[in-house]
Amino acid sequence: MPKVKLIKETKKEETDPQTLTHRSQRKELEQLVSTRKILLMNRMRVPPAINQFSTFLDPDTFSEILSLFKKYRPETQKEKSDRLSNKDWKKQPKPILVKCGIKHVTQLIENKKAKFVLIACDVDPLEIVIHLPTLCKKMNIPYAIVKGKELLGSVVNQKNATSLLLCDVRPEDTKTLNKFIEKSNNMFSNRYEDIMKKWGSVGGVEEKEEVVVVE
Repeated sequence: MPKVKLIKETKKEETDPQTLTHRSQRKELEQLVSTRKILLMNRMRVPPAINQFSTFLDPDTFSEILSLFKKYRPETQKEKSDRLSNKDWKKQPKPILVKCGIKHVTQLIENKKAKFVLIACDVDPLEIVIHLPTLCKKMNIPYAIVKGKELLGSVVNQKNATSLLLCDVRPEDTKTLNKFIEKSNNMFSNRYEDIMKKWGSVGGVEEKEEVVVVE
């Protein structure tokens, strides 16, 4: 008797024309919304509070800062359970870890416990993080705006992260952190008053012509 090969049935969602149509329509809709959003942003005056997020650290400096933050990435569940399984865990110093979560970050800044804050500029909606630069300036806490919420998320084992902060570092990393703080302050905190006076440029042919006529 000849052997009969069993053929596995493919998932319906992979071959169903209706599912494929919905996927393509959703993708087209996302592209359309993204395009219209860009056009809208180019045709309106962008307030300083939003326009400040168009300036961010260069990729090389951001990469170096990420290397520092990754030294303090949060514990995994196994690492935490191993630490707590030690009988003397209460006597041991609490580990220095990166803090994340917009509510937690905001609370630590308000309590002046943060030493350095990273804020993602590509958060959508931007209202989630729009208050952080002003709050950091008010509390005299160094901050930097960076591009790459996915990269921030990789530090804390998440898909995305709106912001990260360090409350402290080990003695051997103090010099490195101070170097990044100085560079970030020169780019953001020390220029805060000037940044908050700068509106975004107006795009579009009609708007540019109107500006020229007024001048």
